[in-house]
Amino acid sequence: MRSPRTPRRSRTRSSSSPAPSAPRSASGRWRAPRASRGRRRRTPCSACTRASSATTCRLRRGREVVTLRLFALGDSLTEGVADVWSNDLLTPFPGYLARALRAGGTDVVAGSAAWRGADANDGATRQAAQACAFRPDVAVLWLGLNDVLRLGFDAAAVGEELTGTARRLRAGGAALLTATMPLPDDVLALPGWSVRRLSARVQALNAAVETLAAESGSLHLDVGRTVERVGRARMLGPDGIHFTAAGHHAVAVDYLELLCRAGIASGQAPPEPPSVTLSRRDRATWYVTRGTGYAVRRAVLRAEETPAISPPDQERQGLAN
Repeated sequence: MRSPRTPRRSRTRSSSSPAPSAPRSASGRWRAPRASRGRRRRTPCSACTRASSATTCRLRRGREVVTLRLFALGDSLTEGVADVWSNDLLTPFPGYLARALRAGGTDVVAGSAAWRGADANDGATRQAAQACAFRPDVAVLWLGLNDVLRLGFDAAAVGEELTGTARRLRAGGAALLTATMPLPDDVLALPGWSVRRLSARVQALNAAVETLAAESGSLHLDVGRTVERVGRARMLGPDGIHFTAAGHHAVAVDYLELLCRAGIASGQAPPEPPSVTLSRRDRATWYVTRGTGYAVRRAVLRAEETPAISPPDQERQGLAN
């Protein structure tokens, strides 16, 4: 005997019924609902995690590559002039720094607006404009010594121009590399009475740069300590102001250490170049035959008389390799 038929359930789906299956594509394959299809997120590489936020990450064939843009603002010290008489060019410390960063796996794009005779005003106008157009991640700011050599030196005005330049660079996201210079009576082979006034001016410039460094949070280097470590005879050229090849190398190594400590980049110090050690007699001879005439010319040179020199290219600056 058949059991009575149970009534059919209503086709109205209750709230607890499962949701209908997702629609299929034209090929008949199952396709997840649009809401559940998220975009593939790209996680930063470990090199980007170690580097600063200003540094750009690029991936090349599976290798982690950090691209860092390095730009130098400065005068003859940053340009790599060997001495004020010959104007021979050496590889400057920004060039050695670029090589050291490349040796550590950092892809460096380098440029420079530094040239001999540049002062703080040139840095605040022409060089700052070129630097902002370059959009550096790290910027070298070495200016003010040519202002010290002029009769109308105003430490407050120079400090304001340097601070304005630093603020423009920081607004663009650049980390700054600044430095204070050794006093002339510590490095120049001249009697103390002859450089006393010049030393007072350098002290005022160093105070302005230290204030700038504290405000901008720059990576700051005391070049006087570098001279003590390397030795004046090996680090400074015949004029006692400009660096030898060993001096540029030493400054680059010190800046590389600061960049590594800050976590901005890593690198390996390049091989130290051969250097010439000058005696006090060599320096005294240079001052008598060449240095005196240069000092007189620089003391009376005015800003409007400064020739308009176009910035040298990267090959000349030693930044390209």
